[in-house]
Amino acid sequence: MKHWVLTIFSICIQAAIGVKKLLLDQKEFLEKHLLAWIPDFAKQMQRSKTHYFYPMLASFTVEFIKIDLEALDEIISLLV
Repeated sequence: MKHWVLTIFSICIQAAIGVKKLLLDQKEFLEKHLLAWIPDFAKQMQRSKTHYFYPMLASFTVEFIKIDLEALDEIISLLV
């Protein structure tokens, strides 16, 4: 019985490590790729005199990415 419990525990630890790696990769993608250009792009879109929807959508996207990054940080801190 003890061997079975240790095996399950080991599998859970390995899964948590795998999940943490995926979340760290997602965070790196947000920081190095999306946040490298989207904030500047959103600022340029704010200057649009002919469109109203897209500048607001660009601002929303920037804020969403920032919130997603904060959530990732919090989840990652809770993992192994």
